[in-house]
Amino acid sequence: MVPAVTVQEDMVLEQSLKIGGVLKLWLIDSCSLEVEEKRECHNLIVPAGRAWVAGKCANIYGPVGLSAIAVGTGNSITNDDTTALDVEVGRAKLSMGPWQGIGDSEHQFYIRTAFASSEAVATLSEAGAFFGSTLFSRTLITPTIDKPSGKILVMQWEYSISAS
Repeated sequence: MVPAVTVQEDMVLEQSLKIGGVLKLWLIDSCSLEVEEKRECHNLIVPAGRAWVAGKCANIYGPVGLSAIAVGTGNSITNDDTTALDVEVGRAKLSMGPWQGIGDSEHQFYIRTAFASSEAVATLSEAGAFFGSTLFSRTLITPTIDKPSGKILVMQWEYSISAS
């Protein structure tokens, strides 16, 4: 049995974690399956995301996991007050890789999804990862990526967690 964690202990844990992420995007022609464009964007883990990670580390969030990646056309700067995408145009369920230990003080995990050729057709400028309806992390896609019909968009978010 895991001992209960107090709110104060949870806050200390949240403040002692360093969490970072990189979003990788590939735009793929749906006929030839050739990669036409690639992007890498660093992101901000918002407070709800940091609290979720601390809770998972303290074993108080149970089975609630990251569930979707959404894309949009908004362009406001991400900060600690951000709770959603500006203008969401598509959301896809994701697959999640296992936690992978690296050394003694850092862990990595990734989430991945794809938008089919008819989904999220727009000039995309923002993306966010969600657990349920709550934003975990958000980034601006710069430069923007045009996602026309007939193209597949594959997205993979790679996160690392370490003690600060």
